Amino acid sequence: MSTITIRRANIDDISAMLPLMAQLGYPTTLHELEKRFLIFTGTSDYGVAVACTDDNIVGLVAWSKSILF
Repeated sequence: MSTITIRRANIDDISAMLPLMAQLGYPTTLHELEKRFLIFTGTSDYGVAVACTDDNIVGLVAWSKSILF
């Protein structure tokens, strides 16, 4: 049985995240995803984590902080 580890994503993960984004209904190019990733992770209120098995990225989650009234 493989162990799943979860860690913060980094820019080197972008190519492995590309097909996952397409599966989620957000197809894009490598260049565009790199740009969005840098903007999205450029603040402490946003983040991306990846789930890995045997050093392969098999899932991802992104979050953002929102102020609700």
